[in-house]
Amino acid sequence: MNLDARARMVELLRPVRFKANDVIFSECDVGTEMFWVTDGVVDHVDLSGTVTAKIKVGELFGEVCMFPAMLPVRYFKARARTDVECLELRKEDFENFVKPWFPDLYQTIGDFALERLSYVDLDALKKELGHRSSTRCAILEMQAGQYRVTQKRLKRTKTTIVSNKTGLIASFNPGLLRPPSPAHLEARQSAGFSSLPRSDSGRRAIPDFRDLQGEEFP
Repeated sequence: MNLDARARMVELLRPVRFKANDVIFSECDVGTEMFWVTDGVVDHVDLSGTVTAKIKVGELFGEVCMFPAMLPVRYFKARARTDVECLELRKEDFENFVKPWFPDLYQTIGDFALERLSYVDLDALKKELGHRSSTRCAILEMQAGQYRVTQKRLKRTKTTIVSNKTGLIASFNPGLLRPPSPAHLEARQSAGFSSLPRSDSGRRAIPDFRDLQGEEFP
């Protein structure tokens, strides 16, 4: 690789740092980047939680997920044994630039990924993926149940749920947003409340409904 090619390659790499014991990625995560270690040591932790290898300076990891047709998810956990510095290459840059610019390097990484894939326990990985999917589905079902219960309670109190574009949920009582009816104003007057109070200047002031907190207009 000449100097010009190396310079173009360096432009694609992003330096990243991790503290000791940081999890760089976990098993079953969808992989979107690969790494070269430039300083420190990274533990290769299998699905059983056993450290099966140490990834040292000059070595790469996470390359299998650069080829989704091989395996789109991580088959091990990468955890920093010490403070670690890496060069990160993202999948889109790998496909859009490395593949057309450096076909030999692309093929070499592909061969290396294929060799590593031959050591993966695919049955154990499928089992772990199934377990995680079941767990996530159970959590979603529980959250959906809680939402339905909350919705029923709010309906009983005549409160409406509004979902805005940000995904947040706000609640309000529609009755409190309607102006008071003439019958309600008459009832207030008979109770000693002034329906249209005046300011010191003699102009009609904005009615203050703070004394009606908890009431609902008919």
